[in-house]
Amino acid sequence: MNSSNGITACNEMIDSLNDQQRAAVLYTGGPQLIVAGAGSGKTRVILAKIIYFVNKLGVDPRNILAVTFTNKAADEMRERLSPFGIDANIGTFHALSLKILRTHGNYIGIAKAVTVYDEQDQQSVIKHCLRELKDTVHIDSSPATIVEWISNSKDSLKTPADLANEITPCGYLKLYELYEEKLAGHGALDFGDLILKAVALLNKYPDLRRHYQSRYTHILVDEYQDTNTAQAVFLQLLAGDAKHLCVVGDPDQSIYGWRGANIRNIVNFDDYFPSAKLFKLEKNYRSTENILEASNSLISKNVTRHDKRLYTDRKGGTHIVAYRLQTDRQEADKVADIIKELNLRGISFNEMAVFYRVHTLSRLIEETLIQRGIPYAVIGGLPFYQRKEIKDLIAYLRIMVNPADVVSWRRIINTPSRGIGEKSFEKILEFADANGINFLEALGNHERIASLTRKVHDACGVLFALISETAKQFESDAGWAEIVKSFVDNLGYIDHLRKSDTDDIARQRCDNVYAFIDGIDEYSRRSPVADLADFVESIALRAGVDEWNPQDNAVSLMTLHCAKGLEFTVVLLVGMEERLLPYIRDIETADEVEEERRLCYVGITRAKEQCYLFSCARRFSYSRPVMAPASRFLSEIPDTVIQRVQTDTVSYARRYSMSEEPVASDKAYAKMISEFAPGDKVYHYDMGKGTILGGTGMGSKRKLVILFDGDDQPCMVLESYAGLTKLDE
Repeated sequence: MNSSNGITACNEMIDSLNDQQRAAVLYTGGPQLIVAGAGSGKTRVILAKIIYFVNKLGVDPRNILAVTFTNKAADEMRERLSPFGIDANIGTFHALSLKILRTHGNYIGIAKAVTVYDEQDQQSVIKHCLRELKDTVHIDSSPATIVEWISNSKDSLKTPADLANEITPCGYLKLYELYEEKLAGHGALDFGDLILKAVALLNKYPDLRRHYQSRYTHILVDEYQDTNTAQAVFLQLLAGDAKHLCVVGDPDQSIYGWRGANIRNIVNFDDYFPSAKLFKLEKNYRSTENILEASNSLISKNVTRHDKRLYTDRKGGTHIVAYRLQTDRQEADKVADIIKELNLRGISFNEMAVFYRVHTLSRLIEETLIQRGIPYAVIGGLPFYQRKEIKDLIAYLRIMVNPADVVSWRRIINTPSRGIGEKSFEKILEFADANGINFLEALGNHERIASLTRKVHDACGVLFALISETAKQFESDAGWAEIVKSFVDNLGYIDHLRKSDTDDIARQRCDNVYAFIDGIDEYSRRSPVADLADFVESIALRAGVDEWNPQDNAVSLMTLHCAKGLEFTVVLLVGMEERLLPYIRDIETADEVEEERRLCYVGITRAKEQCYLFSCARRFSYSRPVMAPASRFLSEIPDTVIQRVQTDTVSYARRYSMSEEPVASDKAYAKMISEFAPGDKVYHYDMGKGTILGGTGMGSKRKLVILFDGDDQPCMVLESYAGLTKLDE
C-alpha cells in the first residue's frame, strides 16, 4: 500500500471509531492505559493505533512491538494488518523473551539451541531430582505441586539465591537448586526462565537494554491485566522512558491470579508510570442490553477495579434464564434440550458453548450430548502437541537441535523398544558426564563403555547413525516432510504404534503422526528461512486454545478460563453453586471471591444473544450426593433482566429419588456408563496403580484415560479389557 492510500485507509479507520476509541488512538503524549471493557473493540483500537503510528506519524513498523498473550491473537493481529502492508513485531511475552535469549543469551551462558521444557518435562526433571535427594530430603509433595511452586517463584523473579533467607516449604529450596543444575546441564529453560533470564540479561547489560529500547520505540501490550510480576518488570526494562507505551486490558477480566497474574499491575499502573493517562472503552459491540445489565451489576460488587459501566446500542434483548434444578443429571438433560431446540430454530451448533468452572463437570454433559447425537468439541483438553505420539516425535527433533537435552533422550531412548533399558541409559549418561560430552556424543562412543551388552552396543550404533544422519538432512535443501517421513519409517514408529494399542486407538495415533508431518511441511513452506530450532521453538510456545477451530460445527465445551477472548451467540454456564462458582476449597478471602466473580463475569459477557445459567440442589461427586446451595453470584443479578426457573419437584420426584442415594434405575444407568469415575484410584495387573482422569464412550466401547503412578503421560485403555480393580482411598 503506497503512502497516499495508507493515509486514506488510516483516516477511514479512525473515522469509523467511536469517540472513546478515537481519543485513545490519537493520544501520543506519553504512557497510556486503556481500560477496555468486554466486547468494546480493544483489538480494533490496538490495530488502529499501529496503523496511525505508521501512516500518519511515519514510524517504521520495525520499531513497533505489539505483545499479545496467545499465538492465536498474534496471528489474528498480523492477518488484520496485512492489507495495510504493515509488518510489525507481534508476539507473546514468552516468544519475545526467547527471541532475545536466542540472540544475546550467550552473554549469560544460554546457548542459541536451548530447549524449552513444558510442564510435563519439568515434572520429569523433578522426579529425578527427588530420587537423587531421597536420602537427604523428605518431601511429600507431588512433582506437579513442586513445579507450580518453582514456577510461581520464577514469576516473582525469585531464584534460589533470592529465597535463601526466606521461609520456604521443607526441602523445596534444595530441590529448586538441584532442578536448576539439571536444567543447565540439559541446555534447557522452562517457561518461567524465559522472562526471568531475559530480565536478568537486560538488568546486567545496560547497553543491551538501551539497544532494545531504541529498537522498540512504540510498544503496545494487550491483556495487560494478565501480566505477572516478572512480565511487568520485563516491560518496564523494554519501555525505558515509556514515551510511546500503550497497555490495554480490563481488571474485570483478570482471572489468572492462580498462575501468577498480578491484577495490581493494571489497577496501579500509574504507580509504575506516574505520567500515564487513563482511557476507558465502555461501549460494547457484542452483547444485548440485558446481558450487559446483568454483568455490570455482578462486577460492581468487586472493589479491586477501575470503575466503568458497559453500554450498547442493542437495547433490550432476551432475559437471562437461570435454572435451579434438582441434580446434575437433570442439568445435563436441560442443557441438551436447549441446544437441540435452539438448533432447530436455526442456531448452528458452533454458535453455542457450554462453560464450567472445573473440567470434571463436563463428563455428564458429554455423555448426554453423545446420547442425543449432538456434536461437541472439548476445548482445553489434551492439546495435539501434548499427545504421547507427538511428544515422542518432538523429543526426537529436540535432541537433533540440542543433543544435551536429557529429558528428551530419556523419553525416546527405548521408544520404539530397542533394548536400551534404564540401567544402560544411566551408564551412557554417566559416561557423558565423566567425559564432559553430550549424550549424542556418548552414544557415538558407545564402544568405550565396556559395561554395556553387545545388544545395547548394536542398538546404540543404529540410533546414533539415524539421529546424526537425519540432523544433517535438516541442514540440506531436502523437504522437511520427506525427512520426517523417512525418519519415522526408519524408526519403525508406525509399527510400534500398531503393536502398542487397540486397532481404533492405534489408527488415531497413526493419523496424528501423519497430521504432524503435514504440519511440519506447512511450517517449512510458510517459513522458508526458518531452521529446525525455530520449528521446535514454535511448538514449545503453543497453547491449547490455539488449536480451537470455530469453523467446526460442534458445540464448544470449555472451562471459563479457556473462554476469555471468545464469543458465542448462546452461552450455557453450568455448575453455578457455592464451592464450584465461586470455587472455594478451604480458605475464602476477599481476593479469591473477587477473582471468581470476574470469572463469572467473563462467562456471561461471552454471550451475544442468549445466556443460560444452571445450578442444581444435589450434585454427585464420586458417586455420592453433595447438597449444593446456589451461587451467591446469581443473587447479584437484578430481577429485571433475569428469569429464574425452579424445577417442578413433584414431577421430578417421579423420575429421581429424593433420598440421599440414587434409585436403582439411576444406579443402573451409572453402571451402564462406567463403574469408574474421575478421581478413582485403580490397579492394573501390568501397569500398577493409577488414577482415572476421565473417559469417553459407553458400554463395551467405553475408554478410560488413566495416569499410572510414575508415568509422565496418561494412557487410554478399553474398560472392558483392562481388568481394573478399584482401590480404596
